[in-house]
Order: sequence, then C-alpha cells, then structure tokens
Amino acid sequence: MLINDSSAPVSAEHVVLTAPAAFPDYERLIRLLRDSDSATRTLAAWIGGPVSLDVVDRHDDRLLPTEFADLDLWRPEPVQRRTIRLLDKRKRVLSEATAAVALGRLPYCIARALRDSDTPLGLLLASLHPKRNTLSVVRAPAPGNQQGSPLFDITARLDVGGLPVAVVSERYLLEGCCDEREASAC
Repeated sequence: MLINDSSAPVSAEHVVLTAPAAFPDYERLIRLLRDSDSATRTLAAWIGGPVSLDVVDRHDDRLLPTEFADLDLWRPEPVQRRTIRLLDKRKRVLSEATAAVALGRLPYCIARALRDSDTPLGLLLASLHPKRNTLSVVRAPAPGNQQGSPLFDITARLDVGGLPVAVVSERYLLEGCCDEREASAC
C-alpha cells in the first residue's frame, strides 16, 4: 500500500509539513512527529514521497500490566498486537513499530480491517479523527552512522473521541530517515 504518492505537502493539524532536501537535524522530525496525529503521513511528508507498510506480525493477545493505565483500562481486554515497518520507495526502513490496539473500542469494520489488511493503523483510524498523544521520546545516546542504527524512539497513545484505543512504540532508524550523504551529520 502506498501513502501520499502525490508531491503536495501534507497538512498535520496547524502545521504544513514539507520534506527537507537532506536530513541535517533529526530533532526537527521529532518535533513534527510530536505535533502530528499520523506518523505515517508525517514520514511521507518528511521524505517527500510514498511510504509503504510491511506487516511483520499481527496476532490477538491480552494487555500487559504496563499497558492498562496507558489505555485507561482496569480489566483484561483483548488487543491486537501489530509489529510493522514503514518503508520508503527504495524499501529502506524508516521506522519499526509495535502497537497494542484495543479492538473492542473500535467500530467493527475498522477492527476487521486491522485483522485483514496491510493498511497502517493511523490511516484506518483517520475517519475517526484520532488524536496522537506522545507519551515519551527517547533519543539514542550517540546515534550511530551505520544503516539501521536507531535515532530515537517514540511511545504514543492514539485516542478516538477522548477514548484511548492504542499504544504504539516506534523506533526511527538512520537507514531511512537520513540521506546516506548526510548520515554523519545526523
């Protein structure tokens, strides 16, 4: 599935995102992701091209004790665990993510699409106008200059109508987020 295959900038709330020519400062990307309700759309705007989804794993599970508070749940509830990678058009990995999605809090058609399709979570939720709340950002102490080196991790919660529906842990990688010529500047 391709996302944002047009060259037009993507609007995220009150900010119009445009991709820079190179990636001299990943702090800017962190700020854009914090202010956005869609990591997928933000990455597409950042790189100035399409982003595709690779579903690594998807299975039904139960919440971990550490996830109850983030999802505002007080009893066990089924969730879908998703592990995905977002790729650029050259199939370089932009980010890797895992999500715990409370399927019972979503309309049936969206829960079914999560089980059956390779559409990113944020895009499936788009019609419900989700709000992405950044819970934490952890920067790599000294980002490496090798492909696949982590730049930073973000943990976010997705809310629909004020109700938490998913917790997502994302890792952004040097491989896709930095141009090879600029890797040492990141």
